[in-house]
Amino acid sequence: MTTLTIPETARSVTFRTALEAAPRRPQVVETGTTRNAAAWEGDGCSTLVFGAWIARHGGRLVSIDISPSAVQTSRRLLRQWSLPGEVVCADSLSYPEQRTEPIDLAYLDSLAFDFRFGGASQRQTLAEAQLAWRKLSPGGVILLDDAHLAYGGKHTLARAWLMGHGAETLAVGPRRVAMRRPRRASHGLRVGSRPGPSLAGRAVSKVGWLIDRPRVRGT
Repeated sequence: MTTLTIPETARSVTFRTALEAAPRRPQVVETGTTRNAAAWEGDGCSTLVFGAWIARHGGRLVSIDISPSAVQTSRRLLRQWSLPGEVVCADSLSYPEQRTEPIDLAYLDSLAFDFRFGGASQRQTLAEAQLAWRKLSPGGVILLDDAHLAYGGKHTLARAWLMGHGAETLAVGPRRVAMRRPRRASHGLRVGSRPGPSLAGRAVSKVGWLIDRPRVRGT
């Protein structure tokens, strides 16, 4: 028996902030699945993070990727650590459009950033955010990745669109931005005009950010 240890990385704080802010027993959808079990500093191994959270708190995870090999890798990792989660080989736009259930947390990270303002990756993230917003539950969270890169990162167009449609900025982390659909608007005022708190300096436990939760064991 081995123990899955989720290390602290630049993404850890925004992961936890988004999960704690989302509705209980969250319905999580991520675009772009975990492709490398050792890439904690790179892509953050988000599928394992979400699976570990749902194993402890309940809910459901659906991870979408267009690459058959990535899908097989992610499924193997979830089985290895006995974590819940469904990994679907599909286009990141077609699955959310066909989904009938609400989404409580959408993590959008399907296309590598091409370092172009208005380029393919920014437009893809915008399209995914627009679809996710239509399905997002009240209080639901959209987590945008690669916010720290040049040319505004992948999140720039999506964040502007979300704010224009009433989303509030929940958190701005070292690499991610978390946006939330308000449970209700207050006195007809436009929501989302003020930036959320920066998490860059928040302390994280040196022994892992899931240390206060039961460790997940697998074979």
